[in-house]
Amino acid sequence: MKLSQFKFKLPDELLAQYPAPYRDEARMIVVRRKTGKIEHKKVKDLVDYFKDGDMFIFNDTKVFPARLYGKKEKTLANIEVFLLRELNHSTRYWDVNVDPARKIRVGNKLFFDEDPSIVAEVVDNTTSRARTFRFLSDYSESEYVDGFNMADIDDYRQSEATFVHYYNYRFAIPNEDLQLTKSGNYLLTVYQQDDPEAILSTTRFMVSENSVGRSVGITTLNSTLKGLAPMLRAASTVL
Repeated sequence: MKLSQFKFKLPDELLAQYPAPYRDEARMIVVRRKTGKIEHKKVKDLVDYFKDGDMFIFNDTKVFPARLYGKKEKTLANIEVFLLRELNHSTRYWDVNVDPARKIRVGNKLFFDEDPSIVAEVVDNTTSRARTFRFLSDYSESEYVDGFNMADIDDYRQSEATFVHYYNYRFAIPNEDLQLTKSGNYLLTVYQQDDPEAILSTTRFMVSENSVGRSVGITTLNSTLKGLAPMLRAASTVL
């Protein structure tokens, strides 16, 4: 089997530009397992396929925000860091995998923010790709983020009847996948999907806390970008 067998042309008019006004009106494809027959339905029709005694299982798990993109001190080499497990909360020691590993040695420092307020020091080489990091900032990402810190921006509108083709993007925090748990100043970075170096926009915002201790600050990014494909991603960093 070749990858070319999975290629197909998707007409622009069939590419959804925005979600249905009512989510239960979203289209749903039903495949009859016995016959292979395909039916075009809507999400609200889902209940018609259940009988008494059937069980419906919801998956509400969340992905651990484990991947960080940093730069090596002095050389500014790009380093990808994957957090494996926290070794000691009070000292902020973590087991991590790094790539490329050949550039990371004991004593090296990495920063993960243009300020740079989040810094990690390599304290041990455990395997060829694994390292032990000690985070030197007051907070590691897991301490101020509840949820997944890297989110695809899928709320956008395409320009109509304009001389210059553009997309208008909108991204709001907090949302169902991301809650900021610490009050303070933050930096939101928007970049091309899967390329953290291709930064397109940044914005600073502040999160405040109410008396219960949960963050109540809300920020919304509205940005108009000319001629870009709708494949952007956002990540927040405490300052």
